[in-house]
Amino acid sequence: VSFRIQREPGSFDCTGSAGEGAGAGQYHYEPSVKFDEALASRGMGRPNFQQSLELAIAGTTPGFVDQLRATSQHATVGDVVRVVQHGVNPRYVTDLAALGYRISSLDELVRLRDHGVSADFVRAVQAAGHRNLSAGDLVRLADHGVREKYIADMRAAGYTNVTADQLVTLRDHGVTPRYIGDLAAAGYKNL
Repeated sequence: VSFRIQREPGSFDCTGSAGEGAGAGQYHYEPSVKFDEALASRGMGRPNFQQSLELAIAGTTPGFVDQLRATSQHATVGDVVRVVQHGVNPRYVTDLAALGYRISSLDELVRLRDHGVSADFVRAVQAAGHRNLSAGDLVRLADHGVREKYIADMRAAGYTNVTADQLVTLRDHGVTPRYIGDLAAAGYKNL
């Protein structure tokens, strides 16, 4: 079996064999001079072989590089490699922007991704009435286990006007909708 995978940063020439439910192979990677020049023309420098390989595996494009540079004008090739290594991709950046989050730095973008702040999480938090939270607030909610179900369940239990900080405090202290219901059944209402 032989095939080529062409990506903007370079191409993979793959060879191997397969049969009886198993397969093995090798690849040769060839960086693209055109892509390297595109990065250099943006003032980012040229990727070394390993960086080019990482960018190719992630499917990085000049358009995505420009999208990242809108966040950080001084981004280097190393910065772009770090961002893609953390799972940031064009859709993630676009989805956050569509939800109103214009990320101020590449570090902040990586932090959001590393802490599990997905576009679905942001949508759910916003649907629960928590709009205009900072990136730090979103990370804090995610880190403390304040997920979309918890927010929805607390709203259903009557906690509709609580702040993100209050949700974190309630969650950290083990306050659940069931606990609130048990307190109400014992005569402690409107706490």
